Amino acid sequence: MPRTRTPRRDSDNDSDVIVIGAGPAGLAAAHHLGAAGLTVTVLEAAGTIGGRLATAHQDGFRLDRSSPILPPGHPELARLPSPLPLRPLSGGVLLTGLPGRGRSGTPGALRPLLALLRGEPEETAGPGGGVSLPAGGAAALTSVLLHGERGRVRIRTGVRAESVATTAVVTREHGTFRCRAVVLATGAREAARLLPGVRVPEHRPATVLHHAAAVPPGAAPAVLVDGAARGPLAYTLVASAADPERAPSGRALVTSVALGPHACEPVDVLDKAARTQLTELYDVPADDWELLAAYHDPRAVPVTPRPFPGVRRTRLLDGLYVCGDHRDVPGLVGDLASARRAAADLLADAGLRPRLPAGAAAG
Repeated sequence: MPRTRTPRRDSDNDSDVIVIGAGPAGLAAAHHLGAAGLTVTVLEAAGTIGGRLATAHQDGFRLDRSSPILPPGHPELARLPSPLPLRPLSGGVLLTGLPGRGRSGTPGALRPLLALLRGEPEETAGPGGGVSLPAGGAAALTSVLLHGERGRVRIRTGVRAESVATTAVVTREHGTFRCRAVVLATGAREAARLLPGVRVPEHRPATVLHHAAAVPPGAAPAVLVDGAARGPLAYTLVASAADPERAPSGRALVTSVALGPHACEPVDVLDKAARTQLTELYDVPADDWELLAAYHDPRAVPVTPRPFPGVRRTRLLDGLYVCGDHRDVPGLVGDLASARRAAADLLADAGLRPRLPAGAAAG
């Protein structure tokens, strides 16, 4: 990227940086770059922003398309442009269905799930430590990421990129956007479509089920992980017990997640099996719970090699950068961390900030 402190905006399609993707990684990268004084245009192919952070409103319920459980003390949350209101799950992460209640150790098969919940590599992931939900739904994080450098950051929805270079992005129906640098903040497969050679890891599919219950099951708000794998669900929580905004008065919202092959089953088959498992996990009948929504993502969670090789570089070359949880640890923490690293690399190339020590790795 040319070393300059003069923001570029010669036309409506020109800016210092083009960010492709308005999910959490793209919005976080745009924030960091705008805060450094650069003009940024974010291009999003979909008609709405937020990606996995979408929250639907239905009959007084707030239903997340993903399950954005966050470790409340994580450093990446402290770097957000404004504080993210969090609702703690005071019971933490509980392993159930194992001998001795399963709380003295972490079975190896559960480490990928616990790593996702805790925002850390599998080698160190365990059930201990706090977890929380964004108050009011995952879309709260989108609102926080949009806070701040609005004068320097523009977002264009419904714009699909067809090709990228270090100084231009060609779109399908909206012409060419010129810039001094490009940040790819899409999923791995889309990044590889635009830049052949970008590593595309395997992904685990996920389906999020939202049920309404007349009476809140369970005691303290907690994430229940079924260590005995008695059904299709990897984990479940009474989301409204931690965050009352997610359900209308007098009703409870139970959010559950199936990962892997179970997530690909038809919704009616998955729901039937899930109710049996939920009855065992909460020790109350779940047959009469209302299924509010089921959200399926065939590429929800990138699979990380074991042992964890370290984060992957975000700088492909001067003027071209890539971020997303496929370059870091899986989940929202990886999105935020990789976006920060990509922005730091870009600013260093532009001479606006000293280069940070290299974190890891190739590919």
